[in-house]
Amino acid sequence: MADVASPGSGQLSDLLVRERADLVRQVIQELGTSRDRDILLRFYIAEEDKDRISADFGLSSLQFNRVLHRARERYREIYLERAGGNAMLLGLAIILLLVPLSWWERIVE
Repeated sequence: MADVASPGSGQLSDLLVRERADLVRQVIQELGTSRDRDILLRFYIAEEDKDRISADFGLSSLQFNRVLHRARERYREIYLERAGGNAMLLGLAIILLLVPLSWWERIVE
């Protein structure tokens, strides 16, 4: 029986996934405050619970939502600067931020 590769598998696909993950990490590292970086990484990448992150930062649920929103906005601004204002790339950046990195790493393995 012949092995059939899945449509998204292959070296090129793996490279694109790694490049996208690297781009997300780079943009996050360019954020001005460590709190923005920590909250985005912990909430979206590490998939930590909102209540735990809120408690660690001493934030109420409402405050956490505001901080998260502002961090995402700053992320978007940096990404737009890198992408030259390309709306399609902005959409990709938002998707990259919302899809957990652990999901991509499982695909690459």
